[in-house]
Amino acid sequence: MFAYGLKRLVRGWGGFIALFLGVTIATTLFAGTILGAEKVGFEMLDEAMDLVPVDIITADLVRDVTAVDYSDLEADIGQLENVVNTEQVI
Repeated sequence: MFAYGLKRLVRGWGGFIALFLGVTIATTLFAGTILGAEKVGFEMLDEAMDLVPVDIITADLVRDVTAVDYSDLEADIGQLENVVNTEQVI
């Protein structure tokens, strides 16, 4: 099986190079499209989050969200004076 593939590669190296370059260019363009869309989405989200009024931002060093119950912290902050709303953003 590998012998046949190697034989075809040696005999038709021009076709192999053309196919390889075509696949490489297509993959690069596809990846660039995905990265561009992600960048646009990030910028839109960043601009939208700038319009949200935030007074307190808390962060936890424990990154395992299944091990930590954030609802207790949210309830404690919600009971403080002059707190209008609390929301978890993970």
